[in-house]
Amino acid sequence: HRSHALGDARWPDGRERPRTHAWASAHPRAVKAAAKRNGRTPTGQYFDARRLIRDVAQHVTVRPLTEDERGLLAPDPDTPYSAYAIRLDYAGHKPEDVEKLAPALAAQLALKHMERLKDDDPTGVSWLASERPYRDPLEDVTTGAEWFDAHPAKTPALFPAAVGVRGDPIPLPLTHTLIYGQTGSGKSGPMLATIRQLAPYIERGTVKLYGIDPKHDDLEQFRGTSLLEDIATRPDESRELIERYVAMLDERAAGGLQDGARYHVLLIDEVVKVINALNRTKEGRNTMTLLEDALSMGRSNGFYVMMATVNAKVEKLEGLRDSMVNKIIFHQESDHLNDLFLGKTARDDGYVSTTIRPSTEGNGYA
Repeated sequence: HRSHALGDARWPDGRERPRTHAWASAHPRAVKAAAKRNGRTPTGQYFDARRLIRDVAQHVTVRPLTEDERGLLAPDPDTPYSAYAIRLDYAGHKPEDVEKLAPALAAQLALKHMERLKDDDPTGVSWLASERPYRDPLEDVTTGAEWFDAHPAKTPALFPAAVGVRGDPIPLPLTHTLIYGQTGSGKSGPMLATIRQLAPYIERGTVKLYGIDPKHDDLEQFRGTSLLEDIATRPDESRELIERYVAMLDERAAGGLQDGARYHVLLIDEVVKVINALNRTKEGRNTMTLLEDALSMGRSNGFYVMMATVNAKVEKLEGLRDSMVNKIIFHQESDHLNDLFLGKTARDDGYVSTTIRPSTEGNGYA
């Protein structure tokens, strides 16, 4: 439109000037906003807002969600077009300047949810957008005993232990594993899944499990069953069990221990509480040294340790944590600990334990 159409309503000869017709553009709201933002253009100059928006639109792409992206968002099937992907080309601008447009996009489009898509695209940035509130797709996934019945372990070395956003089984390698999360976050889940999936191999004698449970809670319930060879709850029992476990490892490493079991797995719940109890005595501190040795020697001999903790800040945990291959985090509130466990790039890849909802009675232990 002619620039001075934004000023006086008449031409110099008295005729009425034509109004700016934003509706003549495919993007009328954007044209109006551009004209308003530009303000009054000096006489004799032109500001073609429609052309400006038309050129900008060539660097904007709106597309339907892929199947994987729909799995991340779980959009309402009754309103499939309320969720989509938006991509902006950098078009010669600094990436950070383009990425800062996200809040404005969300406000203009009245989005209830908007998150960055990780696609390693060096020429632009993409967001997943939804006009409806985010709904966790895992809330719609069927879990429980029936899920394990449908996804049995085909080998004890790698067994289904978790559910993906589309209901797909996520396997857990049988190796040293550290589980961390706040009280009530679900730390016992991986341990119970391990027991459930390895049960057939325990019956065959190819796997043997041992448990230390200072809380007398999750592992204690298996006392008297054939699933766990031994269960310790008191500090003296824990020390004796660890020493027997390491003695079997030493025997295996020396070429002995022909007991038919390929894997020996020690489950330790609330490992920091166990560590603190052992460190009160000289014998216990020697046992801790044996446990650290078992972590370094165990993998090559089929001896693995799975431990859970509610406290990740204890200095003594440092040596144990470095030996862990699997690291699983549930809800906790520290960005530092998130990166300490999962790696400095974890949050950039979407692994952000601080955003997991706390599990409470009020939300049905979601």
